[in-house]
Order: sequence, then C-alpha cells, then structure tokens
Amino acid sequence: MKVSIKSIIKGLLSYTPLKTVFVRKGTGGTDSARYCYSVWLRHLVLLNESGMKNHPEIIAELGPGDSLGIGLAALITGAEKYYAFDVIEHTNLKSNLKILDELIELFNQKADIPAENEFPELKPRLNDYKFPTKLVNNLASKEKLEKIRKNLLGEDDTIIKYFVPWEKFNGLENSVDLIYSQAVMEHISDLQNAYKIMYKWLKKGGFISHQIDYKAHETHKIWNGHWKYNDFLWKIIMHGRSYPINRYPHSFHVSLIEDAGFNIKKVLKDERFDGYKINQFLKLRYFIEEDFITASAHIIAEK
Repeated sequence: MKVSIKSIIKGLLSYTPLKTVFVRKGTGGTDSARYCYSVWLRHLVLLNESGMKNHPEIIAELGPGDSLGIGLAALITGAEKYYAFDVIEHTNLKSNLKILDELIELFNQKADIPAENEFPELKPRLNDYKFPTKLVNNLASKEKLEKIRKNLLGEDDTIIKYFVPWEKFNGLENSVDLIYSQAVMEHISDLQNAYKIMYKWLKKGGFISHQIDYKAHETHKIWNGHWKYNDFLWKIIMHGRSYPINRYPHSFHVSLIEDAGFNIKKVLKDERFDGYKINQFLKLRYFIEEDFITASAHIIAEK
C-alpha cells in the first residue's frame, strides 16, 4: 500500500507540542477574485439548468475559506443577503475589499467564466464558459455596492453575516433560497445533521448546490487510497487537523440528502480509473461499486 508517511508523521506530531508546525494557514482558492467569479457563475449556471429560475435573494455558504469572495459575487449579481458559515474564522478585511473591487471589474467587463486552462482542477465543469448574460442582467447598483463595502468594514450588518462555528447557529428556519459549498462537505463529520439543518433553513422550493471532493486530500499517494487505511491509522492521520476529511463516498451523500427530504435535480460526477480497484479494498460500510471511481461530484437538490 502506497501509504503517505508524511501524513502519518503529521498525525503523530499533532499529539506533541510540535503540532503548531502543521496548522493550516488557509484554504486556498478563494483569495483569488477570478476563482470566486468562476465558482459562483458555475453554480449559477447549473442551478438555472436544474430549475432555479429566479436569482436567489438570501444565500448561505458553508466554508467560505480565505475570503467571502464567492458570496460577494452572488451579492453583485442579485442576492440581497449573504450568510457565511465556517468552523474557523480566517477571512480578512483587506483581502475581501480587494476581491470586491476585482469582482466588480470582472462583472462590468462581462468576462467569460475562467475555465480549465486557468483552473484545471476546478469543478464543476460547464459546456459553455461564455458570460451568462441571460442569468446576470441586473448588477448591483452603486448604492448597494457601497453598502456591501460598509458591511465588510463593520459599519453595517444588514447584508453580510459571518458565523463561527456554523452548526451552533439557529434562527434561519424556512428563510434561505440557496445554500452552497465548494469542496467543503467532505470535511463535515456529522453529515446527516448537516443536511437536515440545510433542509430546515431553506424555504420550500429552495436549493442546495454542493461541489464535493472525495479524493484523499494528500493523505495518500493514490487518489482513493484514503479508503484503504484502517480506522486506527486514520484516526492518527486526522488528529490535530483543522479540516479533517470524513471519507464518506458519493452514494452516502446522495442517500443522506434524499433522507433529509430533498429532491435531487442534478448530479455531475467526475470519474477516475487510475486509483485502486474495488477488489483491492476490504469490505467498507456505506460504499457501492461506483463510489470507488467517483473522485468528485456536484449535487444540486431542491426542498
């Protein structure tokens, strides 16, 4: 087995005073305005294809990461209120203000959606990366943009609200139009509760849109090798990580989403055939055969 010795050493060191050496400094990606622009427009295009005809007014993001950039893009294109939920607060003021200005410029230019040549690993993939004029035809006014800026400066709190830790927040029942995430759901330990909370927060007819990465996240040299570790070794590898991964496969997410009451509208799977084959794994809970070749997926569902 091509074990990642580095991951095991990091896990062992997390039990010692040296654990601070391996604290994760950021989540990557969302510190780039073009990345945030690309992510939001990809979600928006696929949501429209899945039956969401009106721009969502109240949105919530799980795990915004190094900036609130994806939510800022949504506010520029028509959202009226944005809730950001995370487990650790690490977004910063200067980064958000810079990204806001860059996003405004991108939307004013009606720039095409950055595609694989710029972000080769970014999912979901689209058939067409032209700027979606029909979906984005009413950009934020100068007055609204100024209000967004005041929110970021802490001078107003009517548009943007940031909550840490997210799972302890109450009060959004039947009020949100869209809940989305980008490579976040693989980090949530209590998935069943998470999908139930989302269902409770959404209005009837509201949507979830989640891009989920099922790969090993550098814990193994083979993309699906993290499913070969036994529970004891996995516990060591995950110990002390700010963003552990839950190892749950695609079919398990789908079943929990359906059990929560959602109607799944679209699933885009990224399949890979260069990992371990199914006969090389021990019997695993929650898995079906297709899971072993499903490296990531975008799931859209409606309440």
